[in-house]
Amino acid sequence: MVFEKIDICGIITIITKWNQLGELYQWFTDTYAPLSLNELKVKLNENIDSIYEMIDTLSEEELFKPHMRKWADETTKTAVWEVYKFIHVNTASPFGTFRTKIRKWKKIVL
Repeated sequence: MVFEKIDICGIITIITKWNQLGELYQWFTDTYAPLSLNELKVKLNENIDSIYEMIDTLSEEELFKPHMRKWADETTKTAVWEVYKFIHVNTASPFGTFRTKIRKWKKIVL
């Protein structure tokens, strides 16, 4: 997972800010639109496996207690987030927004 790679290397790279999600969506489209459905499924499964592997390497304390990763403390300015919360917000939570965008697109196209 990207956060763990950043933590291990000691390098923090901010790709986008919350108010620049349009740029992130465009990057995503440019990167993944050319891939076939089968290629996307393979990438998804690889990402899921890497998240499971990362979680398996963490202790319960590292996963559920705050201040266990430098990047977690430096990523949020005021909130204190545990690692599990970053995993949730960056994996499951985006599907709520994505679902809404798909519904709007279906109404326009179909």
